[in-house]
Amino acid sequence: MLEPYNPDDVWLIVLGFLIAFVLAFGIGANDVANSFGTSVGSKVLTIFQACCLATVFEISGSILIGYKVSDTMRKGILDINMYKDAEKELMLGSISALTASATWLIVATFFKLPISGTHSIVGATVGYSLVLRGSQGVQWKTLGKIVGSWFISPVFSGITSCILLWIIKRFILTRPDPLEAGLMSLPLFYSFTILINIFSIVHDGPKLLHMDNIPLWMASTISVSIGIFVMVITWLFVVPWQRKVIKEQEVKEEKLAVNFNIGESSDTSPEGSPNRKLNRNSACLERQLTVISESTELQQLDQNRITAAKYIFPVQTTDKHVFTPGAKETEVRKHARPTELKLVESTTSVNPALSPSSSGVPLITKRNSAGRCDQGNRFLRPGDDCA
Repeated sequence: MLEPYNPDDVWLIVLGFLIAFVLAFGIGANDVANSFGTSVGSKVLTIFQACCLATVFEISGSILIGYKVSDTMRKGILDINMYKDAEKELMLGSISALTASATWLIVATFFKLPISGTHSIVGATVGYSLVLRGSQGVQWKTLGKIVGSWFISPVFSGITSCILLWIIKRFILTRPDPLEAGLMSLPLFYSFTILINIFSIVHDGPKLLHMDNIPLWMASTISVSIGIFVMVITWLFVVPWQRKVIKEQEVKEEKLAVNFNIGESSDTSPEGSPNRKLNRNSACLERQLTVISESTELQQLDQNRITAAKYIFPVQTTDKHVFTPGAKETEVRKHARPTELKLVESTTSVNPALSPSSSGVPLITKRNSAGRCDQGNRFLRPGDDCA
């Protein structure tokens, strides 16, 4: 029989409540991050939404189906019979377990280590019981089941995850229209998730809500009925709303689309890159063509020999017609009198001689010109008249 209530032990209850609050803070900082980290990381939920959902459903889960875990922690790991007439000692041990677990959770969170609050509190409970009562104070059979679940749970979760991923890839992602297939599958996923949760609550509900004696067939019927109801609601309301949201998002992305080129430019290309070399060669070629155009000579380079080309330049025409350098003789004769027409031969020397494949700019060092009168075949020096 337990000892009667002692007012002197109230401070233990108050202290235990405060430390339990700190432990809950550590669980929220670490365990909730483990639970909702994938949802936040995949942009399904924001951090604020995850915190709100965790607040509601963590509390609901602890009230509705968490009592069995609490019973295991309270009297499943320890041999309570070893603490008869020593309830205060048991209270002090429980407070120490709360303190150790809360401290470890907060420290692990500070170092960004995802750990389990269940592992922490189980280890702390076993630790203080070993100190107070030795190995006889621990129920090793129950502890073995708990430790075994720590290894079975990751394996079972991994297998379940692989199966779900295969289903999603097989029936959604490989379809011609994955988006529409995903929307059509929402009612099934929603209803299945709700069905499992409702069955867990109804079949393993707390005694406080008189849900501990509900038969299996009734729990199954209730959970399946609620699952079908959720499927219909999702099909009628959630799927159309989600389709509308996706289309609006696509329209926004199209409006914000920006066209840009990917690759090197003259500003971003490193020195010596192919793009920079191409730009330098193009600039060099442009300067070379400019020099040739301004000198009005067409250079024909044959290794080290240069042949000059003939150009016709009208000295003056009757109708003051102006010709660009390099005009053809037939065009000039249309507007120029024979006595006014002068043919000029221009010879240009280039030093040094350049090969045809060279990209260098020729240096014009010497230029000699001689003309002839069109009437009398008389050669003229530069500046002479044909009269």
